[in-house]
Amino acid sequence: MAWYAAVMLLTARQLRVRAGERVLLDGVDLTLGAEECAVVVGRNGAGKTTLLRALLGLVPAEGEVALGSIPRGSLGPRERAAAVGWLPQSLNLAEPVRAVELVAAGRFRFGEGRRARHEAAVRSMAEVGVEGFAERLVHTLSGGERQRVALSALVAQEAGLWLLDEPASHLDPGVQERVYRFLVDQWRGGRGLLLVTHDPDLMLRVVSREEAAKVRVLGLSEGRLALEARLSDEDLPEKLGELLDVRMCWAELGERRALAVLGAR
Repeated sequence: MAWYAAVMLLTARQLRVRAGERVLLDGVDLTLGAEECAVVVGRNGAGKTTLLRALLGLVPAEGEVALGSIPRGSLGPRERAAAVGWLPQSLNLAEPVRAVELVAAGRFRFGEGRRARHEAAVRSMAEVGVEGFAERLVHTLSGGERQRVALSALVAQEAGLWLLDEPASHLDPGVQERVYRFLVDQWRGGRGLLLVTHDPDLMLRVVSREEAAKVRVLGLSEGRLALEARLSDEDLPEKLGELLDVRMCWAELGERRALAVLGAR
């Protein structure tokens, strides 16, 4: 780990985001320790994407955000890139950029030569399993293919914490699970994860029951933090159901426990 090792990796206090008269985030406090994993859930418009963007400084926000003990605004671009990587919900790129060039751009913080960047990009794409896309133009790839190339750029960046907005969006079910397995492997290896998802059961499919007890569940409602739980909590279906306005229960599927949606409330 780098300069942020062994300290609280991310701290946000009283985050508020407004769009005209609308309040998108309303006084959110959040801490994410080094090597922690947290999933953010909520209904459409609850503020999930806004939260990630506010943490990154991509939208004007009131409140404080610190990486380690250092205010985010006091860090230079390379220091921020060492601490936090970002995967948006979709990657929209119209320019004719080869996939390997996009991934290599994730190496900017290292100040290395073109050949070293290219070799690191190829290794990162192989780690995600998309090395076959290296010479493809990004705008010609499908949404799911672009998402996996963007994930390769995160690998190349080597940040200690990843913020991910629906990392399995646009992907086929089998690929979704492989992506989540990859993300959990990153967490097991010491990387912090904060990811937005509409399907927390995806995480349950790829962690052990012991690991589920360590995964935090953060629920947003109307811009406020309305739920804090663990993925293994017995009352999680009831709490999630109330948050999402559905009826939910635990289901035993062989050796796996699943979150089952029974229908609308």
